Amino acid sequence: MLQSFSRLAFSIAILLLSNFLFAQTPTIGLQLHQINAYDGLTLFTPESNNSVFLINNCGEKIQEWTFNEKPALTCYLLEDRNLLRAGKTSIEIRDWDNNIVWSFLKSKLDQGQHHDIEPLPNGNILLVLNDGYSDSVMIALG
Repeated sequence: MLQSFSRLAFSIAILLLSNFLFAQTPTIGLQLHQINAYDGLTLFTPESNNSVFLINNCGEKIQEWTFNEKPALTCYLLEDRNLLRAGKTSIEIRDWDNNIVWSFLKSKLDQGQHHDIEPLPNGNILLVLNDGYSDSVMIALG
């Protein structure tokens, strides 16, 4: 009797949990559109794929650029409509048709990128780097 009650309670718990999970707010597509939203485009590079997307306020894809590596979470649409994007191992500029215009391997620097990059008005790219140190080296340095 106790065993059948346990099975029944477990089945009810699974049923309630599955209803709760399926009742969650969708996470794909346009979730909220307010009339006072800035009229423009949104550029973003999801952490879990190799693409950069440009979408409008209705969530419609205007453009997509595809890369061979995961992003370092930084991308800029430049004034000439080229895309500047930092990947895990390289920085690239791609034209509107996804052709590589410029590329730089960050491994040449012997340092890692630390978050953001910044396109400068003179065409240079500012890249914040960090050095890696072991615990023993940091202790020795004070």
